[in-house]
Amino acid sequence: MGISMGFNWKKSIQNSKFKIYNLKLARGFTLIELIITMVLVGIVAYLGSNLIMPVMEGYVDTQVKTLLFNEAQYATSRMAIEFRNAIPNTIRVLNGSEVEFAKFGDAGYYSPLQNSDNITCFGIDVSVGDYVSVYNTRPDYFYGGDRIYKIERVNVNKDNTTCILDKSIISDSPYHRIYKVGQVVAFYLKGGKIYRDSTDFSNISQIGKRGYIMANYIKSLKFTYTQGFTYRQAVLQIKLVMKKGDVELTYDKEVHIRNVP
Repeated sequence: MGISMGFNWKKSIQNSKFKIYNLKLARGFTLIELIITMVLVGIVAYLGSNLIMPVMEGYVDTQVKTLLFNEAQYATSRMAIEFRNAIPNTIRVLNGSEVEFAKFGDAGYYSPLQNSDNITCFGIDVSVGDYVSVYNTRPDYFYGGDRIYKIERVNVNKDNTTCILDKSIISDSPYHRIYKVGQVVAFYLKGGKIYRDSTDFSNISQIGKRGYIMANYIKSLKFTYTQGFTYRQAVLQIKLVMKKGDVELTYDKEVHIRNVP
């Protein structure tokens, strides 16, 4: 029996192709292929960053503006509430960025007894040692004490209260109004923050020295006061410029204040 020693050319060719393919896989990327890949990745990253960065910056700016708006809104709303409780004509603006005023603790009416230190009060709760304001038509009259009176004696009756003042009333209020002096309040700008301070009328010289922080991120603060008349309310304008980083926000508020003493 003869033994076939023939050579299998087909199988040999297949094995050679397989070896060549494996060599290509083992060889990896060429330098040109790597450069092309890096260029393509760089282009994609550049285009992606140009699309994403404006979105991210816009989101951050929106968050910062929201923070500044809330800070300004809270501060001005708080101030407006207190301004509306001011004794008529006690608001005065100092250096544009500071304002002082006196809040009334109570209010009522009195009997019109000009040039007398004996008055009868209605609808107001006062005690010995309290200060009251009668017909204050200018800030100077209040802060100078010209139309501020201290109660020295009180006689409480069923329907009214008789008060003895430390001096005679200089000028009667046309509406016979009387205001009990509460706290003297100041709002002022210092070091990029708004401060609030308050004190009793007897310690008015100490106002503005020990306040607490009401608002942050203040670039500038401006108060503008327009004096009112008998038939027109006084107006206090508050202009805030807020800043945090590169983001700025301007906030304006107008407060109408009673001014009939």
